[in-house]
Amino acid sequence: MFETGRIKKMYTLSELYPTKIAKSIGINYERYMVKLSHPDKFTMGEIVRLAKLLNVEPEIITKVIYSEMD
Repeated sequence: MFETGRIKKMYTLSELYPTKIAKSIGINYERYMVKLSHPDKFTMGEIVRLAKLLNVEPEIITKVIYSEMD
């Protein structure tokens, strides 16, 4: 998804099992949804865990986050 360019905004991830992903990266559902809306609030640790879960390089997720901050 990230590699194909389908994910252009982090909030798109809310369509993919948000409760399960939130738990897997160590935060609760509500906090995860806030961070998807404001991706600059993700910590590097959360980005690394999310990347591992989604089987992508953390840099790919970071690029999406940076693009949302412009």
